[in-house]
Amino acid sequence: MKTVIHIGSPKTGSTALQNALFNARDELTRHGVLYPNPSPELGKQVNHGLLAGAIRPYDIGPRPFRMHSEQEHNARVEAFLKRLSSQVSMHNPDLLILSSEYLWAVGRKQAWLSKLHDLLKHIGVGSVEFVGYVRGPSSFYLSQIQQQLRASSRFRLPKEHTVTNNLDGYSQFFSDSKVSARLFDREALVGGDIITDFLSLYRPDLQQSVLRTANNKSTNESLSAEGMALIQLFRRHFYSDRDDQFNKPTRKFIKRLRSIEKKFDFPRPKLHPEIAEYLDYAGTGPLELRDRYGIVFPKLDYSRLEREEFANKPQVGGAVQDVVQVDEERLEQMVHSLLQSNHTFNPALKTWLRSLPQGKTAPSAFSLTLRNLRRFGN
Repeated sequence: MKTVIHIGSPKTGSTALQNALFNARDELTRHGVLYPNPSPELGKQVNHGLLAGAIRPYDIGPRPFRMHSEQEHNARVEAFLKRLSSQVSMHNPDLLILSSEYLWAVGRKQAWLSKLHDLLKHIGVGSVEFVGYVRGPSSFYLSQIQQQLRASSRFRLPKEHTVTNNLDGYSQFFSDSKVSARLFDREALVGGDIITDFLSLYRPDLQQSVLRTANNKSTNESLSAEGMALIQLFRRHFYSDRDDQFNKPTRKFIKRLRSIEKKFDFPRPKLHPEIAEYLDYAGTGPLELRDRYGIVFPKLDYSRLEREEFANKPQVGGAVQDVVQVDEERLEQMVHSLLQSNHTFNPALKTWLRSLPQGKTAPSAFSLTLRNLRRFGN
């Protein structure tokens, strides 16, 4: 039995891949490929992630796991491992596929990799291959802060982004296994998507079968820059003491923002040029990724990196507008549309929206409102 473990990295379409494989699992099984479902109650996005839940300490583990008590989490992990082992034994597939971006961070520590090795041995995994998708530094950062704002009023400030450490950890510990990286870029992916690309490596004959069952509706669509600014204000006002926690009101508010963005065709967010430049040219990370794993980011000037002409780290505050180009008139338009919407029934939400700047003084007033967030920054 060959085993392929997709280890992320984060913000590279893991959810889309997992959804497709999960939905096609019966078809896969008929063709000798097992995509296990050992935790039906957890759904298709989290279940294999409990491998990482069994490895990484609870207090620094993935955010969704900490929504439960440590005792509940440990019970879920134990049940997951038992069912996973049972499914592998029962099906004895030609190919076993496991997938979770939560496994990406396991590469940071040899002790965690040792635990993963023992877990794989326990469930009967022998020959194993690891594959991770990676995206460019500035693209990754923009996606990362979008995700953070869905559950927090704070986000991580820009810093040098390297992915080779995680890949190197796997390569060094699992020295007899293949560890490869793929570029997460529409132009570079086979078929223009991660599902087709992943299957092209292992079972190209099943590409169409899996794609037919894929749910192409993304639950992780990008917000506009204005949506990012407004969700930060929303979280700061209503949930300032609950950072790093998802909740239903925030999800509903984001859904309303997206409907407005679609109606008025708001553009995709862009980082300030100096922020993007710093992230892409902060250090030698892209060179190391190219030389060790063959990944070349198409828009980077590698000759500049080879000359060590690195960008200076900019001074940045903690407001969205400090890192992303926010159009204040579009932001006012978004607030006005929310107030006019028949869906805004929550009195507290309406009161808050009415307290935000509107009218002729709105752009300058919004600047002040957003700047005030900086004192709450990282």
